[in-house]
Amino acid sequence: MKRILVLTVILFLSLKSIAQDSNFSMELNYPMTLDSYFIGENYNGIIDLGLDYVFESSNTVNFGLSFNASILQNNANKNLGNSFKVTSYVLQPRVVAVGNSALLGGFSPSAGLGYSFFVFDITGSSNGFTDAAGDTQSGLNLNLGLAYDLSERFFAQLQYDFMRTSVADGVPNIKYNTNVNLLKIGIGYKF
Repeated sequence: MKRILVLTVILFLSLKSIAQDSNFSMELNYPMTLDSYFIGENYNGIIDLGLDYVFESSNTVNFGLSFNASILQNNANKNLGNSFKVTSYVLQPRVVAVGNSALLGGFSPSAGLGYSFFVFDITGSSNGFTDAAGDTQSGLNLNLGLAYDLSERFFAQLQYDFMRTSVADGVPNIKYNTNVNLLKIGIGYKF
């Protein structure tokens, strides 16, 4: 997974060299968990990287695709003799609509709809036995955001993601196990 993140960063940086006035933008965010649920109570945000591409522009709204990749780290490492390290990689492809900042005094509201994948990487020991495992959960993603142009190329942004994940057999289908809320604060660069 670390190789994928490094390759993604290299891809972002290489986009600048192949396009002078492209429809791409790149973002760096700090993800924060919100609310009381299985992710919100147990994980801290580490980093979120995003790539956006506008494929259709009009005077008022731009339509495009976005992809975000976040890393969340479990903050409850020790429990009754168990020492587990759980890292969650959150992958979020989506379709987005973004308001034209020139019409709104530098502000760009956005809305996106997509799908989120939570890939859990679990390593650690339990009573002296070493173990490694993983799990994946996925579900619908609704994204709302607001960006402000700091200059022609740089912008600051705030994003909210609501995700509703599926549950495994035997896990109660309740809000605590299915609803995920993330708030992302960051900066971006338009190519």
